[in-house]
Amino acid sequence: SVDGMNFNAIAFGAGQFLASGVNNDVFFLTNGETWSWHSKMVSNAAVAATGLAYNQASNVFAGVLSSFQTRWVGAGSSRWNAGTNLGVSFLEAYRGITRHGSGFVLCGVLGGIRGSTDAGRSWFELREIILEGSEREPTLYGIASDDKNTLVAVGEKGRILYSTNSGANWTTYQWG
Repeated sequence: SVDGMNFNAIAFGAGQFLASGVNNDVFFLTNGETWSWHSKMVSNAAVAATGLAYNQASNVFAGVLSSFQTRWVGAGSSRWNAGTNLGVSFLEAYRGITRHGSGFVLCGVLGGIRGSTDAGRSWFELREIILEGSEREPTLYGIASDDKNTLVAVGEKGRILYSTNSGANWTTYQWG
């Protein structure tokens, strides 16, 4: 049952919605009315999904977890697979995820952005976390792609990052 569930993430793909939240329970909706239990992303209930995305090119859902982990599952399967270790420090945590090309891009704490070209199985740095003096880079909470070359990430303190070359270079905008 989804009664009392606090959801953190939702994605649509392969004719269904997947939603996840605390306790890592993942539910799916295909008929517009009835949510059914799908799976658990991980067994540790203290870890929560912070983002979900679907990539039609690879027919895969990917999720980012609050514990610096990623998971991926093929559409039609309920077995979540671990992505390779993000190689992150204790300073990094990722919040948002989007499809891009045949893979995904995620964003998070201290402005860090990572990409995957193999449907979430492995990850590489697109934009490093930035620590300059006593000022830290604002956390990024969401990222979107036009599925061509453009990526836009948004975050705290009015931060907007924009790339027109799949994350090779970023332009920073400050709102407000």
